[in-house]
Amino acid sequence: MIATRVTWIFLKNEKFEVFTLFAKFFRLVKTQIGKSNKHLCSDNRREYVNHDMSKFLFENGIVHEFTYVDTPQQNDIVERKNRHLLEVT
Repeated sequence: MIATRVTWIFLKNEKFEVFTLFAKFFRLVKTQIGKSNKHLCSDNRREYVNHDMSKFLFENGIVHEFTYVDTPQQNDIVERKNRHLLEVT
């Protein structure tokens, strides 16, 4: 398993844009790098749990792993990255 800590930032105005941005990101990585995402880890918020997202993940063989909502202690790496990005901006 190869895991990277490369950060891609996509700005959105509304929560409903998450699926569209993820689909674009998936195609970008597949086209430019020649690799596919295999896992998506997210909390159980509605923007990640919906019919379109579930269908897209299933069709592309992506495993969707969930954490609990509002439990930042479950992923220290992401929380540190978020803090860093906020400090930089």
